Amino acid sequence: MKQQTFTPFCTLLHEAKARTKLDKNIKIEIKSIETKYFVPLGIKNYEKTNDPLSDKIKINFEIQHQSAQKCQIEIFTNESILIGQRVFLSEITVITNDKDQGFISNKSEAFSIGKYTYEWDGFDSNGLYNSQEMSNGLKIKITVKGMNGDESTDEKEIKIKQTAEWLDVFINRNTKQINVALRVNLKDGGAKGLRMNCRRIVDEDNVRIYCPFKGRKMSSDVIRNNENRLPLQTRTKSFSELVQLTLEGLKKYWSRKVTIHNEVYAVNVTAIYTAYRSMNGINLRYLTNGVAGRSANPGSISSLYSFVYHIAYKRIYYNVGYIKKSKGGWRYVEDKDAEKDFMYTAAHEIGHEILKSFGRTTNSYHHKGTSTWYQSVIKNTPRPPAPNEIDLMKYSDDAYLPSDFYRRCIAAEEDVLGLLWLTKTVKSLKC
Repeated sequence: MKQQTFTPFCTLLHEAKARTKLDKNIKIEIKSIETKYFVPLGIKNYEKTNDPLSDKIKINFEIQHQSAQKCQIEIFTNESILIGQRVFLSEITVITNDKDQGFISNKSEAFSIGKYTYEWDGFDSNGLYNSQEMSNGLKIKITVKGMNGDESTDEKEIKIKQTAEWLDVFINRNTKQINVALRVNLKDGGAKGLRMNCRRIVDEDNVRIYCPFKGRKMSSDVIRNNENRLPLQTRTKSFSELVQLTLEGLKKYWSRKVTIHNEVYAVNVTAIYTAYRSMNGINLRYLTNGVAGRSANPGSISSLYSFVYHIAYKRIYYNVGYIKKSKGGWRYVEDKDAEKDFMYTAAHEIGHEILKSFGRTTNSYHHKGTSTWYQSVIKNTPRPPAPNEIDLMKYSDDAYLPSDFYRRCIAAEEDVLGLLWLTKTVKSLKC
């Protein structure tokens, strides 16, 4: 009599469950974006040390019904340009629900049913980061292939809001280059002091300039020391030329090297003159034959103080020709000297909006602790000796500018890092 063989009940039950799982097609579902605040390279802000940010975009997804032998993750721009792609063949670094990091190293083992988190640093396969592409929104596409050969795909859009919309940052991680596009809205503030109808009057040995407009007079010593030159009565710089000087000043004083995670990056700032997605407008005003105009930029309105100053004092002066100091006498300012001062002043004044955006209003208005609310310089605030850098955004009570002032002056490293931090994005999943 032939002996019968019996399959244990537990084995039959296991095979039945396996067949049931394979009979039900695999399904992938993108659940959420775990990262709320993302900053490329995890750049820190010295003004907000407790800021909850991440250098990774964490995408939570779930594999359902059966295990997967293949998982492909694709990230597209809003214009459907592929900027990120990973294909995993039964091995992937994952973070499970209990936040323990796991790694499936056995290539013969499939992705089991469960929840996973994929981390993306924002860079494409060439090591490039483009905040402009990010700020327009992203599309996440995940495709999985089940053990039975069936495939499932899920797509979700990510809505992104950048902290400062007037800024774009492009990072090349391979060459350690960071290019910054800074959009500024510059307005024509006109000219002051040109309608003088001035004339030179020679009275015996006394030579003076007489200007009927407001009856201004300058001593013969001032005239003699300046080759008996008449006051300017036509502009030596057009508005478009002042715009160009402003853009050059921002590039000169805000471009520098910074250290990020012990690696040195070269930051190159390019200012763009536009009204589209730009900073609040600021007037550029030409001034001659008068008391030196004091430039000011309270930045965007964030308080009653900034509201008042926003209306009355939002302008940058180009002081040239005969200029009288607010506390002092007259002197003749050549265009070459006026240009240097204007480029520095423009970079400083527009820098106030940058400081306010990544930090506290008081840090901007107090010039990082060197001035009062009324813009008076705090006593005993000397400039650092050569060859040290001179902070672009700080005041000093030194009586004279050092001869190398414009060469040593530059935006502090911490402030340029703050500028880069402004590409911080807030993300949410659009279902």
